[in-house]
Amino acid sequence: MDARRRRRFVHSKGSVSSPESTGTKLRGAAAQNRKIGEYYLRRDWRGLLRYAEDKSSDFNHVNWATMFNKLGWMRGEAATIRADPAFGRVLREFEAKVEDEGLDWIGVRQLGTLVHGLAAMGVTSSVVFDKVATGVTSERICSTGNPQAIANTAWAFAKIGMKAPYFFAHAMSSRNVERLTKVGNAQAISNTLWAMARLGHSGPGICRAIEDREVASKIIASERSQNVASVLWALSKFHYECPVFVRCVCENIEEIAHRGSVQGLSNIAYAFADLGYFEDAIFDEVSKHADRVVEKGTMQAACNILWAYAISGKMKAHEETVKLLWDETMKRPLQDFTRYSWTTLEIARLFAKAEGISLVVEDKKKIDMITKACKHASYNEKDIFFDIVARDLRMFGYQGFVREVSPFKAEGGGDLLKIDLAWEKEMVAVELDGPSHFLTKPYTNQYRKRRDGPTVAKERLLRKIGWKYISFSYIRHRTMDFMSKKDRKIVWDTVLGGLDLPKKKPIYRSEASSYLKGFPLT
Repeated sequence: MDARRRRRFVHSKGSVSSPESTGTKLRGAAAQNRKIGEYYLRRDWRGLLRYAEDKSSDFNHVNWATMFNKLGWMRGEAATIRADPAFGRVLREFEAKVEDEGLDWIGVRQLGTLVHGLAAMGVTSSVVFDKVATGVTSERICSTGNPQAIANTAWAFAKIGMKAPYFFAHAMSSRNVERLTKVGNAQAISNTLWAMARLGHSGPGICRAIEDREVASKIIASERSQNVASVLWALSKFHYECPVFVRCVCENIEEIAHRGSVQGLSNIAYAFADLGYFEDAIFDEVSKHADRVVEKGTMQAACNILWAYAISGKMKAHEETVKLLWDETMKRPLQDFTRYSWTTLEIARLFAKAEGISLVVEDKKKIDMITKACKHASYNEKDIFFDIVARDLRMFGYQGFVREVSPFKAEGGGDLLKIDLAWEKEMVAVELDGPSHFLTKPYTNQYRKRRDGPTVAKERLLRKIGWKYISFSYIRHRTMDFMSKKDRKIVWDTVLGGLDLPKKKPIYRSEASSYLKGFPLT
């Protein structure tokens, strides 16, 4: 036997096995895998755990991965399986093996399968996941694993809420992104994007890659329409502008909707509205499936769609669908609602009213819950942008404005959709649009001038109910950073000119004492 072949039979403890004995072990491992599969097909997880306790001393890496993966697929019984003492004993045995031998004895593909199964059961073993998240193991998975192994591992980290920065840094290298998007299937791409968005990682490289029409078409042509929904949900979280992918979805939305789930369709509508793509093709198709949403949809699905119609300005055009979904949500029991449900429904009601559509809440308990949920809702960021603008306005003689004003006090709405700076008597609203109000282009990772859906929708709503609306973006504000005081005054007089706002004589002091040190904000 030559040296290369000898190395293949060296075990972790340094012993050498003959090809014959190794072949016997592999046949035994294959038989064990078949037995594990039989227990899974019978959905007999108790029998599988008894078998694992009896045979685990002979398990190889494939057997361990298969066992945890099959248990992970029994998601409806995950909590019961986790609580079973036999599962605890099997898991502790595996963890002891990992602590003793590390992870090098587990193949990359099997490692991805294994952690996917553990995460699907809600098992957050620090012994296993901490080792997988290390730089060395992360690099091994991403450099030698196939796209499915990378995606399975990414999904597992997201499922248990573990950031794993080393892993995602390796996964998003240009080489691995190209492998994932060119070689990987649609599910591997969508699961990786979903995981990154859920964990708060940015993904300009992979989002740039899906703008390739060939990659976009592969995702859209996949049998699982949930892949499309997951990618769009991730783009919404990233706030990335990906017009090629969006255009491909619009061109194929009828087929996507027919083969997809109600939840997936609602997520697509939500993402399009959030990104500011108010395409008729999307919202027309959603309306065709309104009855299916009522029959099979969750509360979240109905709320997502109502919110999407509100933000996109499509409520009047789809009034019948809006009323159907609204009536369905009002029939649901209180336990189906969450804080998200209440605030989303109230936003839909306010936008509908502005478009002349009456959406009524008759149940007093539900009215109380909506009022409570909306009472302390606030989406404004308290940062230096707001402070400096307020100081400028006072310095240049503008008086009587108030920060964070609700335009809906007399008709509900609570603290939803509060105006950043407002002259209430004159009904003048100044919205200070920071970076979160704009989409970025993954090609440059820089903010562009395209505003997102909620920002556009808020302007439309305020104008409909009689407010004069002024958008003052952080981009424009940055151009004023090095202006003199008089030049800044000219900018504000131009922005607010002709609105007949209460003013007094400007207060001119030195730049250091007034602008940098600031005026009181009350």
